[in-house]
Amino acid sequence: TNNNNNNNNTTMKLSLLLGSTLLYCKWFMVVDAFVVRSINKQQPSFTTKTATTTTTTTELECMSRRQAMTGFLSTGAALVAVAGMSTSPAIAATTESTTDTMMDELLRSKEKLERIPDLLSAQEWDTVRTILKTPPINNLWNMGDGKNPILKLAKATDEMDLIELKDELSISLQMCDQLTYDNVFVYFQPGNGKVKIKEPVDLANKAIVQLNKAIALANEANK
Repeated sequence: TNNNNNNNNTTMKLSLLLGSTLLYCKWFMVVDAFVVRSINKQQPSFTTKTATTTTTTTELECMSRRQAMTGFLSTGAALVAVAGMSTSPAIAATTESTTDTMMDELLRSKEKLERIPDLLSAQEWDTVRTILKTPPINNLWNMGDGKNPILKLAKATDEMDLIELKDELSISLQMCDQLTYDNVFVYFQPGNGKVKIKEPVDLANKAIVQLNKAIALANEANK
């Protein structure tokens, strides 16, 4: 349904653009005819006579222009119809391809993210940070909106609740990375530093729940 809405919006924009051009052409034809009549009243011109009609040279030029413009109008109308038929399948295919790619990226992120709680419990700080800082998970929080697959899915499916989930997940991953980073250097800091395991584990589990919600919501919106 969302794909059809996107296709209809694009076709409507093309139709409006071509429609505006056609309206301008019709206006031009009216003005052209008025100008020619005004010129004929003010100055003489050569005439072409037949048995039944007398037509001025200026009028012949006007008729030629109007015939050409009429042909253009017919072609434009045909283009509007063709645009609607030809762009819809292409747009639908592109949207479907984008959605499938982003969903695949989320599933791969989920698979990697589910490893993190156990790695944190084993105090594998560097491994955890490597997972968080490399694709595909880093696209969820560390590479900007332009590469965020959840935001792309929100735009492709018109499901705005995904945007809120994107922000919540980004915060969870960022805080998990920060606490993991702190654990790396805790022994080098002055005072009695303490390694934090429960807090980053809780954040990792929270991120997994949020990512699962995003996947489920995107699947539902894409039906």
